Amino acid sequence: MKLYILTSIDPNFRKEFCHQTRIQNFKVVQFIALFSVVAGIVWRVFSSTSNYQANFVNYHAFSIINAYFVGLSIIFAFVIYIMRKKIEPRNLVRYHFIVWLYSLLFILKNIAFSFLAQSTPNPSNTLAMLMVGLFVIASVLVYSTKETFAIEVVSFVVFMSGMFFLQVDNTIWITNITAFCMLLIVYFVISRILYTYHCNYFKKVKIIEAKNEQIELANQSKNELLSMVAHDLRSPLNNIQSLVEIMQMPGQENEQAAYFQYIKDCCVKADGIIREIVTAAQEENTPLLHKTNEHLNMLLQDAYRNWKRIVSNKVELALVLPEEWIVLAVNKNKIQRIIDNLIGNAIKFTPEKNGRIEIELRRIDNKVRISVSDNGIGIPQEYLPYLFDKFTPAGRKGLHEEDSTGLGLHISKQLAEQHGGMLWVESEEQKGSTFYLDLPA
Repeated sequence: MKLYILTSIDPNFRKEFCHQTRIQNFKVVQFIALFSVVAGIVWRVFSSTSNYQANFVNYHAFSIINAYFVGLSIIFAFVIYIMRKKIEPRNLVRYHFIVWLYSLLFILKNIAFSFLAQSTPNPSNTLAMLMVGLFVIASVLVYSTKETFAIEVVSFVVFMSGMFFLQVDNTIWITNITAFCMLLIVYFVISRILYTYHCNYFKKVKIIEAKNEQIELANQSKNELLSMVAHDLRSPLNNIQSLVEIMQMPGQENEQAAYFQYIKDCCVKADGIIREIVTAAQEENTPLLHKTNEHLNMLLQDAYRNWKRIVSNKVELALVLPEEWIVLAVNKNKIQRIIDNLIGNAIKFTPEKNGRIEIELRRIDNKVRISVSDNGIGIPQEYLPYLFDKFTPAGRKGLHEEDSTGLGLHISKQLAEQHGGMLWVESEEQKGSTFYLDLPA
């Protein structure tokens, strides 16, 4: 961490940092002013209903200073409130001197209180109020080195003038000046520590923002490249596939026909991989979803009927729906994609003999859960942490040698998170798997 004791933040961050801290200072001073008003009124009420006046010789002067400062605090709080409402932030920083002026008045008020804190004209051992004032300003307001020095110089001049006016002896004079100088040193150190903290925090935020912008540009370039690559690869693949279909004439030898079919299957497989890669990249950068209110019961019924026709009687496919109709704001196409992917995976890894896949919809507290469970071969425990990763090493061929791109579950997880939901799994080898899609209700 870089220390900024007598220096300012780096020039390339300075303008924006000053703007941000000064806007923050306006808010803090408005709060301090309002708090001072409340504290001043509470003290006035308390002192008027107790014996405090009789025990404090300088009560009248103390009360006058308190009344003036409460009035000034009301004015400052009101002025800052109006300025924050009426003036744009980029122009508000021009009036930062108002913040500095109130800080100075706050400290000077505490200097006066310190002199009046006891009946004798000796402020030794009565600098507590001054210490509180300096500590408050140093610990909540971010000032540059020049502004900090300016506050200290004016405070020192006022304090020296007060000591001269009191005409105390040399011992008391030296004692109080020494104590006051120590307080100013502590004030300066605390103020610079706060400034250092804000500088380093601001720099980290800006560096992270810059890195994020670079990542965003890199993602855009990647997506553009993927789109071009997908287009350039699909064209020759489609040409090859078309030529193979032309060359597949009736009466060909079985071996030759098998070769042509193999080439065609490879083209279809490669086209599917390209499509999955492009889809994964696009889903990563989808900012918002277009949602509509959908009946999830009907959506699952449609998916069930479609897959029932596909699997026929190879495996048992069951659908469990609640009695109530569940309506949720979702992107229908994307939810359908998740469900189809989960059912398709279940079919790939469930044996036909005694195979069973169950699709269930239910409401749990403040969420809706869609689950797809099977009694297939399950997932090895060592694969579970990587199951939803892009190009996951957990990708396996199905029971009928169906290939996997390692992207299906990754895309499904992205779609679930875009809905504010979660996709997760429970699985045990040789007993089956259950995938859960939780959506906020």
